[in-house]
Amino acid sequence: MDSEIADPATGRVLAIAEACWPEGLQPGQGSPVVLELDPEESDLSRLTELGYEVFTSTDSLRRIRTPP
Repeated sequence: MDSEIADPATGRVLAIAEACWPEGLQPGQGSPVVLELDPEESDLSRLTELGYEVFTSTDSLRRIRTPP
């Protein structure tokens, strides 16, 4: 919870996410996942460029399907 995510190229903080799963929701499967409830204070486009699946509400996160 409250995970600081920095740009690996610059070190600039992109978000202080409410939750982050850097190895995907099931470790080793899928992309890294970020739950960011304050999107206006984060660089969501850069997170997406870096391969993160970004969710801005708990409802949207609950609707995703994890790989089998």
